Amino acid sequence: MVNFVNDENQNILWLGLSSKNLGELKQSQSIEVQMNLYPVKIGLFSIPVIKITDLITQKFIEFKDLASVDII
Repeated sequence: MVNFVNDENQNILWLGLSSKNLGELKQSQSIEVQMNLYPVKIGLFSIPVIKITDLITQKFIEFKDLASVDII
């Protein structure tokens, strides 16, 4: 499960679905997920938090500051 996390202090917000079940992925397998973002201000900002949850073990990995986007 992938979750796109918005909070009130962000300058870029996720649009659309906030979570998506990725199904079962094998080791070293990849999948593409479309991300839609909406800028709130002009400037250089990090992409908001993405959380990946393993539904079998209930462990999660949180990705912060994955990339920066310059909004002009």
